[in-house]
Amino acid sequence: MAVRSVAAAAVALMLVACTSAIMEDQPMYQGCVASPATCTTLEIFGPNIIDGSIPSEIGLLTNLQRLSLYNAQVNGPIPSEIGLCTALTMFNFHNNFVEGQLPSEMGNLTELVYMYGYNNKLTGTLPEQLGGLKKLESLFLSVNNLTGTIPESFGNLTSIYQFSLHKNKLTGTIPSTLANMKNSLAFFLSGNQLSGAVPEDVKNLIMMKGPKWSMCGNEELEMGDEFKALDRNAASICPAPKPDENETAVV
Repeated sequence: MAVRSVAAAAVALMLVACTSAIMEDQPMYQGCVASPATCTTLEIFGPNIIDGSIPSEIGLLTNLQRLSLYNAQVNGPIPSEIGLCTALTMFNFHNNFVEGQLPSEMGNLTELVYMYGYNNKLTGTLPEQLGGLKKLESLFLSVNNLTGTIPESFGNLTSIYQFSLHKNKLTGTIPSTLANMKNSLAFFLSGNQLSGAVPEDVKNLIMMKGPKWSMCGNEELEMGDEFKALDRNAASICPAPKPDENETAVV
């Protein structure tokens, strides 16, 4: 199969399970199928528009800048070939069933500004290569099953202003390098299994940035009473368990 037709197939495969034929009639999709080399935007969003995975042929869409597949019943892993889409500035796949580990090849997406991957079934560790995405401003990987530690390299994400790893299974300590995220306006590490003391530089950064942060729900994390009291989102993000109806609540 010729490169052009394979690339066209990548687009077609994403449309194959569309529940509405209207989607296939849109100029954006027609243009991408007809001329994959010039395809810059591919947005398919649900509910329940797709019932399949991202094909490996996606890597042939080398001029793709915006890939949005949110709330569309996407499943399976992200193929390593996504790293060939080096023009990507936005990759949005939230509210799906995407599983497996984030491929290290995503570190090649040096033009990436926005990555929204929350509310999926991602597992495995965070690739340290993501720390090389110097233009990244928003990284949302909340509500997944990510494990392992937060890479020290994430301190290189100095353009970040929204950073959330809320509700995963991350362990280990919080890297002091995260204090380099001086542009961050939202910073959420709540609902994990982090431990050890919160680095003072990270504390200072957060206290300067205002209320959009939380580290609650990390039972082994040493926050200190004064810093913990500043976590205004703890009550809503990590509510105290309701007492058993058969037990007397401790007042």
